[in-house]
Amino acid sequence: MQREYLFMFGYESPAERESNRTAGTDYESTGALRILAADEAQAKAWGEEIAERFLSFIHKDPNLSWRQTGFAAWIEAEPDEYIRQNWDALPLVRFGEYPTDLMAVTRRA
Repeated sequence: MQREYLFMFGYESPAERESNRTAGTDYESTGALRILAADEAQAKAWGEEIAERFLSFIHKDPNLSWRQTGFAAWIEAEPDEYIRQNWDALPLVRFGEYPTDLMAVTRRA
């Protein structure tokens, strides 16, 4: 039986990456999506695969690896009020599926 998990991950947008590199800032963003999976480990593993594809997509660089950036990823057990109020606006995928709109993982409703 599958259960729904909230996967969250950190990343740098192209503008954040440039600012962090040139100005020494430490900006980063957080992505989120809901994943239907057999267990938490499976949901986290699939979320990390989506984060990998997402980062190379937004930077238009197939060689840029989210895994190698060292950003955090986790299954959020206690979402904040904003996420609870906007739960249905977060993309929902099954294990093995990618979001129809990859950019939707960054949208704040």
